[in-house]
Amino acid sequence: MRIGIIGAGKIGTGIIDAIKVKGFDFIASSKTARAYKGVFISDDNKMTAEDSDIILICVKPDKVREVLNEIKDEAKRKI
Repeated sequence: MRIGIIGAGKIGTGIIDAIKVKGFDFIASSKTARAYKGVFISDDNKMTAEDSDIILICVKPDKVREVLNEIKDEAKRKI
């Protein structure tokens, strides 16, 4: 099962740190694409949503609506 984290800032990377030890596979996206502890981080939220089984939105509250509108087609039938 692959977990997608949109918003790989402090909250997103904190979640990765907390549950990576459980053996989950991660993909993430952030405005500033980079790698984090072996997790691929892109700058493409749609790709992250499409390639994930579970999507976690870890952005600031004022950006949630924007992100949800961006990934609405890719997020169908996902948790």
